[in-house]
Amino acid sequence: KSKLLTDVKLSENGKKRSTTSYKVLENGYVLETSIIQLGGGGTWTNFELEKLLYDLDFNPVEMLTQVWDGVNWINETRALQTYTASGQLKDKLLQLWNGTSWDDDVKLSYEYNTENKVSVVTYFSVVQNGVYNPVSRDLLTYTDNPCTETTEIQNMDNGNWLNLSKLVIVYLDEERVLEQTVYGWDAGSYIPSSKTSFSYENNLLKQTTGFVWNVAQWDSSSKHTYTYDDSQRMTEFMSSNYESTSQTWQNLFK
Repeated sequence: KSKLLTDVKLSENGKKRSTTSYKVLENGYVLETSIIQLGGGGTWTNFELEKLLYDLDFNPVEMLTQVWDGVNWINETRALQTYTASGQLKDKLLQLWNGTSWDDDVKLSYEYNTENKVSVVTYFSVVQNGVYNPVSRDLLTYTDNPCTETTEIQNMDNGNWLNLSKLVIVYLDEERVLEQTVYGWDAGSYIPSSKTSFSYENNLLKQTTGFVWNVAQWDSSSKHTYTYDDSQRMTEFMSSNYESTSQTWQNLFK
């Protein structure tokens, strides 16, 4: 065993710090341990501990969260992940600590298309530890020009998958979203429900505008505006609602 690195980070307000260390275990796996503490002024109190275990390909296979009870670190949540031979995430199992052992909470399984993009995410409920029933799934498709990701959400009902809703996200580039639209399933087809548009300035999010579908058109509903300083740190956030009667924007808070 050997310690590779210890890294300490302090929050901007100086009231939270995280200390992260890395160790190589005997089997070659890497254990990353992060301790989060609250306080400041030279006095720090343990708050949360996170452990991430990476396999030989540096894929995270176990993620453990513990909380400080004033004396000891107490288990809270754990996630176990398995991968395909090509390194794609295959299954994720979320567990909760019951005081003496881990109880399975939710299981997710992933399928991929020929371009190695996620095509199906299936969510399972827990009957008992090790026994799961499918509850819902996401069907993902992708198109180019513009870059669009469509997610159809289905629920399991008596052995059949039934359409529930659809989310369509249009990207400006690999990181920035241009528009996202939510549809509901009704009488055999998808009906528009809500939409959010995103605008940017100097590569920073400047404004989001929300719309709701009204029979045959999009009506404005909400708006969020962001202001930044010269260091690209957000200095102001303004939230507004659209009043249809006066056809004006009314500020809610900032």
